[in-house]
Amino acid sequence: MYEELDNSINKEIDNFFSVIFHPKQFFSKLKEDSGYKNSIFFIMFIVAIRTLEIIIYPMTKTINPISIGSSIAEMIGSFIGGLFFLTIICLIGLSIITMIYYILIKIVGGKGNYNSTFQVLSYSLAPSIFIIIPYIGFLFGLYIYYLHLVGFSKVHDLSLIKSSIPIIMINIPLVLIFLIFA
Repeated sequence: MYEELDNSINKEIDNFFSVIFHPKQFFSKLKEDSGYKNSIFFIMFIVAIRTLEIIIYPMTKTINPISIGSSIAEMIGSFIGGLFFLTIICLIGLSIITMIYYILIKIVGGKGNYNSTFQVLSYSLAPSIFIIIPYIGFLFGLYIYYLHLVGFSKVHDLSLIKSSIPIIMINIPLVLIFLIFA
């Protein structure tokens, strides 16, 4: 059992580096894979790292050496609760955004299926663990959009221009909402 878990974790670490450093090859191979299991495990992997970031980063500024034992207990409890809650929220949100992207991709002539759209969006979350880095984190956010672009073009057999249309159509309203309420 532990060996299987270890192999799964090693596979997700390999997927993480492949999607970041070789996205065209990664998404070309992804086209052949049609299951949700690997993408969901990858999401859990990314959410676990992001949850640790969310918990540890603020603690680095306020940790008190006298109460380090209780801080560790709080951190473990927060991690377990946060991992469960954030994974559920991420999967629900990702399922909804996948449906929207899938419809828009079909409108522009995409040939892939819902599963492949879900997988592109899931694996494109890899750079999100670096968004916390001050001053350059936003560059990783932009790289996520590049991964969407490459992934959609590979798994849906679209040109880069046609792959960009759904991304732009979804993000224009988001930018407008941000500008209005920020």
